[in-house]
Amino acid sequence: MAEELSSDDRKKIWGLHPNVFFMGMTSLLTDVSSEMIFTLIPLYLTNVLRAPMSIAGVVGGVSEGADAFFRMLSGWFIYVVVYLGFALSSTIWHVWLALPSWRCQVL
Repeated sequence: MAEELSSDDRKKIWGLHPNVFFMGMTSLLTDVSSEMIFTLIPLYLTNVLRAPMSIAGVVGGVSEGADAFFRMLSGWFIYVVVYLGFALSSTIWHVWLALPSWRCQVL
């Protein structure tokens, strides 16, 4: 017997829902285009705008420095969020156990 494909199976692209597939393709193309732009900025600065190579170096350095700064900032921020989440969870759990109407249901 030949099995009929459901309407969900016919719409899939490489086993993925079309929304997931096209979001992945959009992410891939955005990443490729941003990498291409970052490699072309020094050429644009020196050949089109006639800026000296030192200016191209400064622009690249500022870009790398900003990238490092925001990576460091986001790393610090996620630790703060995690610790606050654990502290809140622990505090709420003890407050919840202290309530007389909930204690008998939990234990």
